[in-house]
Amino acid sequence: MRTPVVILGTGGSGTRVLADILESAGYFLGAERNRAGDFLGFYDLFETHVDAYLERTRWVDGVTGDAASLAGGADMSRALEVGLAQHRASRPAGDTAWGWKAPRSIFLLPFLHAQLPELTVIHLVRDGRDMAYSKNQNQLQKHGRHLLAPGEDALPEPQQSILLWSRINTAAADYGEQRLAGHYLRVRYEDLCAAPEADVQRLFAFLGVAQDPGAAAARIRPSPRSEAWKSRDAAEMATLVRLGQPGLRRFGYA
Repeated sequence: MRTPVVILGTGGSGTRVLADILESAGYFLGAERNRAGDFLGFYDLFETHVDAYLERTRWVDGVTGDAASLAGGADMSRALEVGLAQHRASRPAGDTAWGWKAPRSIFLLPFLHAQLPELTVIHLVRDGRDMAYSKNQNQLQKHGRHLLAPGEDALPEPQQSILLWSRINTAAADYGEQRLAGHYLRVRYEDLCAAPEADVQRLFAFLGVAQDPGAAAARIRPSPRSEAWKSRDAAEMATLVRLGQPGLRRFGYA
């Protein structure tokens, strides 16, 4: 059976675009999905275990936990297996390429890797200045307290948002580059929109998809809200850039 591909990132970054591309290449991403295309089989895993896992392991802070801690407990493993069983039950017969899109997988990356050692990760990153003003702040509202330092929860929401964006994406990039070897690919949303055929070709080459990228690339439509941050007050943006600088620099936005 083929190993799974997971699409992850911060909420609202455009992961649906990557899901559309993978589906066009024949990937099965689950039957039970919400309007954003997120696989629903892991909803209980995320809702029940993300906060405790972040607090216990502190992996986002760069703390090197022991293997047993990063692998999660029996309850986490069972919740994952329930989701995998749901996915498996609706999957077409045969050697079908499969995986899921669930942005919150980013918070459990070490756990998923420990449970599924051959996991392949596609990590979508979008400019943190856009993400700071996104209407989708679900990840901040649900899990932000575990990624913000004391007192940062009193900052305006866009500032909290870019802090979370910088920290979780940087941690995921570090983990992917250091631990996942040839099973990790990072894609910038802006590059995908600017040169869709070239970036889809890079994605297909990574996945071993022998398919012309043209049709998939033609499906990509840049968000009309991209770079909306440019109309914001300069002083406000200076503060935002200062807070998000580690991630902005790491991913080529500053």
